[in-house]
Amino acid sequence: MFKNTKPKNFTEFCYANFGKGISDAFMLPYNLKLWGKSGQNISFKWCNKFFPKPDFTKIVNGAFTKKDYKGYNHTFFYPKKRGIGEFSQKIS
Repeated sequence: MFKNTKPKNFTEFCYANFGKGISDAFMLPYNLKLWGKSGQNISFKWCNKFFPKPDFTKIVNGAFTKKDYKGYNHTFFYPKKRGIGEFSQKIS
């Protein structure tokens, strides 16, 4: 883990903040597909503004209360007919 050092890239950021399991199973493959770049090629400076660090207190409160959380990207919508692919088809 990289908890005591500043991550150099998105991969190190994910391992330090989400652990190897979540990073390897979801964060890194998803963002490779989304951005078309591996985590080693995404700078920490860039990803730091889009990926807030997990806050243990907020995670526990969110799991055990019905309190609404209004953080970054708290809502989003997918097209109903063809899913997320419809976005790229509409703008091309």
